[in-house]
Amino acid sequence: MADLPSDIIWERHVTPSGKVYDIGSRPAGPSSGPPMQMQGQSNTLDEETFDIHVNWPVVQAGMAGQWKTPPPADMHVTRIWRYNLYKGDNGAWPTIQFSNMGACYYRFLDERGDQLAMQTTYAADYYARFSWDFKAIVNIKGEFGDRRDAV
Repeated sequence: MADLPSDIIWERHVTPSGKVYDIGSRPAGPSSGPPMQMQGQSNTLDEETFDIHVNWPVVQAGMAGQWKTPPPADMHVTRIWRYNLYKGDNGAWPTIQFSNMGACYYRFLDERGDQLAMQTTYAADYYARFSWDFKAIVNIKGEFGDRRDAV
């Protein structure tokens, strides 16, 4: 399983259907930085909200730690420039790590429609652990800006 940084600050949340998940961020410092094609782009788009279909399958522990790059069109819409979605060993919760370009309220939906919601506040790496099994993230919805009152 991929080793997560030891300084992640975790917060517990519950979905509308009663499923538990944890979201995490590190106390300070940005991620390693976006790819060259995204540098210099604004954190805002023509639209303040988005709803995009994706196919981010959960990989097993042996594949954990291998960052994936979304297609350029998805990257432009979501402002997520890399992700890692995996299930750990010994019944560990599925975990997603992702790096983005700034403040956004995200909702990640699995193939059954269950969702994890989280607010990002600046360009950095973010983390979430799901308490339920699923096969893939199939949709991402979001609103740019700080929507902490919505989480």
